Amino acid sequence: MVYALNVFNLVAGREDDYRMYSERAAKIIYGVRGRVLLAGCKPIRRLLDDRERSQMIVVEFPSEAVFQQLFEEGERQGIHQLRESATSDYSWTLFEPWGLRDWMSESNSGSKLRHQLVTRQDRGPRRNLSGVAPRRAAGNRGHRGDPASTSPTCRERLLR
Repeated sequence: MVYALNVFNLVAGREDDYRMYSERAAKIIYGVRGRVLLAGCKPIRRLLDDRERSQMIVVEFPSEAVFQQLFEEGERQGIHQLRESATSDYSWTLFEPWGLRDWMSESNSGSKLRHQLVTRQDRGPRRNLSGVAPRRAAGNRGHRGDPASTSPTCRERLLR
């Protein structure tokens, strides 16, 4: 498995070119067994960045060879020019998976943190940083079927 991280800015007035590129690229991505994992725009907050980029996409591929198939098919179909004319500050980087928990357990402090992550479920209700249990909307069904809970928000998941 490899992950392609794309960060970029759209060029004003060229959004339709990028839409056309995205439609054509998606057909190739899914045709080679890749999948778009997530996309984001309008950064909420930038930390220690050299250049602002407003869009990001993460795509998963079964292997680097499969990513190469995508790249070559994109060249064959001429879609890279659409992307290049519709974006600026484009960065496209491939990453290998990182077993973060295993990596953390290689050190003593990582081992302690891994233990905390694994045993967290035994501690009762989750609390946010102020020590208050996250609010749940009454009447909504949560992921465990409890009618008094809802699935946690992104913020709640980060605060765990």
